[in-house]
Amino acid sequence: MTKYEKHPDIDGPTNSQRYFIEEKYLGKFGSKILRFSTAEYFLLKYLLRKDTLLHGSTMMPVVDSMRQKLDNLTFSDTKGSSATIYVSDKHRRHYDKVQQDIFSTIMEALERHLELTVTYTGAPDMYNQRTISEFFFQPYTFLDHNGAFYVMGARKGYGQPRIFSLDRFSSASIAKPETSYEIPDDFSPSAYLADAFGVFTGEEPQRVKLLFKWHTWTAIADRTWGLGQTFTRLE
Repeated sequence: MTKYEKHPDIDGPTNSQRYFIEEKYLGKFGSKILRFSTAEYFLLKYLLRKDTLLHGSTMMPVVDSMRQKLDNLTFSDTKGSSATIYVSDKHRRHYDKVQQDIFSTIMEALERHLELTVTYTGAPDMYNQRTISEFFFQPYTFLDHNGAFYVMGARKGYGQPRIFSLDRFSSASIAKPETSYEIPDDFSPSAYLADAFGVFTGEEPQRVKLLFKWHTWTAIADRTWGLGQTFTRLE
């Protein structure tokens, strides 16, 4: 081990001495030194707090352990995550064990490009009735929008990809016999959602004009609500 002489003790003069293992010796332990820039450190801490799907699950202790290890990489962050970034729980959708298992199944299907058999409950219609459907589904990607997870993919027999809310799946399993699929080369989530209102899409985009009171102007104008939007301040 080598004495750390380049970096003074941040707690002031003490009797403690800091040491580190030189990189050339780490190979014997099967380990590597991890060095993060400030931006990389910030990003990792942010991602470890985007735990919408894992909150309350058996995976949360793992996430908490990773957070603690990351916090220990710096001596100056004495308050942990709150000193660099705080992710609000407001508007977060909570997922139970069923959705967490379904998420794992969909992830497996994405990795292996295998078709799923799913059961899905649709949104309520004008009479507040919901339709429960079972169909073959080919997932293309997950979407994270406003603290909720969605899955974009192809439902067999329906041309264009569609967006499905994760919490409305009541079951998901790899279809039997196993059937592989390919995600189209021209598939682009950003292009698909270009004219969407949030994650809601229609057949044809409609151009509308909205009038806001002056005190809401800054909050509205500072955000992107749709491509091609324009703002005009009225005197």
